[in-house]
Amino acid sequence: MKAIMVLLGLLLGALQLFSGQIMWPVHHQSEFPEVLSFAGGDVVNYSGHPVCPPGAPDLPGKVLRFSIPLTASVVSVEMTDQEWVSLGIFSIFPRQPDVPIGINPLPTIKNNTIYGQNNFYPADPVTSFNTGNKSGFQIAGVVYTPFRYNPVTGELQFLMKASLVIDYAEGLSYPVFLTEGQIEVYSWDVAGLVLNAQEVGFNAPLEKESRDGDIEYVIVAPEELAQYFEPLVRWKNQKGIPAKVFSAQWIYSHYQGYDNMERIRNFVRDYHQNHGLIYLVLAGDQDNLGARFIHSEVAFFQISTDMPSDLYFSDIVPYEKNWDAN
Repeated sequence: MKAIMVLLGLLLGALQLFSGQIMWPVHHQSEFPEVLSFAGGDVVNYSGHPVCPPGAPDLPGKVLRFSIPLTASVVSVEMTDQEWVSLGIFSIFPRQPDVPIGINPLPTIKNNTIYGQNNFYPADPVTSFNTGNKSGFQIAGVVYTPFRYNPVTGELQFLMKASLVIDYAEGLSYPVFLTEGQIEVYSWDVAGLVLNAQEVGFNAPLEKESRDGDIEYVIVAPEELAQYFEPLVRWKNQKGIPAKVFSAQWIYSHYQGYDNMERIRNFVRDYHQNHGLIYLVLAGDQDNLGARFIHSEVAFFQISTDMPSDLYFSDIVPYEKNWDAN
């Protein structure tokens, strides 16, 4: 075991010396947009979602995802070789804030700082980027808008094509070890999210041997309901998917945590990391199984509330991550 840990330490140290780059062509020639006019202003009609803050010109954007190496994190993103075309002169409405259901929206006025500048907005088509992790696979996310708008002259331009350049550094996170079954299922899932699906296998977590007793399909249920899931467990086992139901009370007595929700999360993390867990069923609700609450705010409407979320039990990689710090 000591030799393995030393080797892993050397591996992590070596990975810090490496960096990489993804270059991806961005083409929009076949997606020429239209601009709709009404109520004295103009709205861009384009498949995408808002990427600019409320009060700024309402320009749609896109999200691109890429598979990156196991221990990598994105350090920079830029668009090069940009080719723009003018769509004409318009009066683009400012973006309105997201409105909770049941709230009457109030019109948001223009951000005078942005609308008063004789420059194209945004200055950079890449509005944000991040590094995420899905079941042990590192994923680079890029948000950009193929539009830019000069509020003073009214000119709206559209990005016909460009090159997206993503720089990443390796050795910035711990590697994840998964079983062959976990890698097979998660690879298929991740391949459906990223543009460079052909790289998913190469960037997959390190493989470890499966062990007798590994459970791929876990059901967590209140003790009084656990017996009712035994037929489902038998059916899964007959199909070749190792399955088992655990009562919440059993988990509470076998796992540490500052409350029952953390005990369940530590159980899920343990079975994902050490027992081949792929599928998790939380067979209960807030009343009989509990829930972790997340804080949600809509600052524009001064709304603040807590709501139950199951993300607490699914967002477990990296294993050392403290989810409550979100």
